Amino acid sequence: MSGSAGIDWGALAPTLVVVAGAFSVLLMESLVARRPGPAGGTSARLGAALALVSVGFLVVAAIVAVNAFASGASRTPALFATRLLLDPFAAFLVAGICSASVVCVLLSLQYLQKFRIQHGEYYAL
Repeated sequence: MSGSAGIDWGALAPTLVVVAGAFSVLLMESLVARRPGPAGGTSARLGAALALVSVGFLVVAAIVAVNAFASGASRTPALFATRLLLDPFAAFLVAGICSASVVCVLLSLQYLQKFRIQHGEYYAL
């Protein structure tokens, strides 16, 4: 390996944004003082903040994927040789999955608050 000069970070960007978002949500939950409710879950405000952070990262990942789709170029990161290819179809699927994940997070807010199961693991997944 010749260092990081040959790595195409643009091809890895959507995946890296989603991973960074998942780590951020988990770290945010673990660092914020948790006040367990009757069911042992975190407060509703923390749950809403976790959802907001999750949605933010998913939207950024979708935007990056849409930009990759708009460019129309097929890119292969040097780090993975030919095992990973970001072509327009893959970028379209990543944008679609990120959009569906945003919808799922937003639709589940009321459900999670109702049953007091506001856990960061849900938003990280």
